[in-house]
Amino acid sequence: MGRNKEYKREQLLASAIKIFRKNGFHATSTDSLADEFGINKKSLFAEFGSKLNLFTNTLEYYEQTFLSEMLKPIEEKDASTEGIKTLFNRMVEFGQKDLCGLGCLLCNTSAQRGSLDACIGPLIDNYYERIQSGFQYALKNFTKSKKSESRINIQMVSNFLTTTLIGMATSIRAEAPIQQLRGTCKFIESYIDSLST
Repeated sequence: MGRNKEYKREQLLASAIKIFRKNGFHATSTDSLADEFGINKKSLFAEFGSKLNLFTNTLEYYEQTFLSEMLKPIEEKDASTEGIKTLFNRMVEFGQKDLCGLGCLLCNTSAQRGSLDACIGPLIDNYYERIQSGFQYALKNFTKSKKSESRINIQMVSNFLTTTLIGMATSIRAEAPIQQLRGTCKFIESYIDSLST
């Protein structure tokens, strides 16, 4: 009779997020992963098959958990421009505490895309599309409530907000001065407020 696993898959994926976020895919060895998980490499490969498969599972889990929580202000049913401002303020909070020097796992991975397996591409594409779709959804809700759709180019504004958010995530990874993040957030707040006038 086989032994029961002494770990939960979700716990391994949560640990993998931390190490991949810090070191990236290439600089993370299977030995370091096994050590972090507190299991041997045989168990690691039995669970995930390969480091690449573990990485793709980690990215998917990251999107379902951390990213979903992060984007909630622009994806919930009543999302509007206030949700956009909340999201950017969250980025500042994470940038000065939890994620300083680490950034967003999916954003970090997108910078390595050219050197990664092609199977990673669709996950990165979905990441960008999800953020942009969230901004579009919040902006559409806003324009419906204000009946101002003709005055706002939702596509262009969502492109701008997506690029700015990704830029902030990259800046957090690079340990940019917190004043820079706060200044960007203040500009976004002023810009969003101007859409109402």
